[in-house]
Amino acid sequence: MNSTPDQSVEKNATFILFSTANKLTRTELKKAFRVKKGSLLLTKGENWQVGNLFDQLHAIKNSIPDEGNYFNFDENKKVTHIYIVPQRSCTKTFALLKYFDQFVGGYDVSPSILNQLQVLIEE
Repeated sequence: MNSTPDQSVEKNATFILFSTANKLTRTELKKAFRVKKGSLLLTKGENWQVGNLFDQLHAIKNSIPDEGNYFNFDENKKVTHIYIVPQRSCTKTFALLKYFDQFVGGYDVSPSILNQLQVLIEE
């Protein structure tokens, strides 16, 4: 009987999205979201595609087909920072109050989900 090794388990994470001209720091976000570990990505340079993917997702979510408004892109609320934390590890209430005007959204995702989302948006 042949046994195959288990597929490596994909790590899920929570992507917390911000739109701000201010400088956000990982230390500040760790305290606000009450997490032990987290990564902060700026969505310019080599990470622009990730920010663009979430901008497109929000544009699609904001569409109002009944009014003929498709792909409603908000030029003033582009994703500028992504704070990545382990899935379901943060307490958002205080952080949302602190960052209410900069917070764009949050998603629990995995690498394969991001790839699938990119393919769907391109189609």
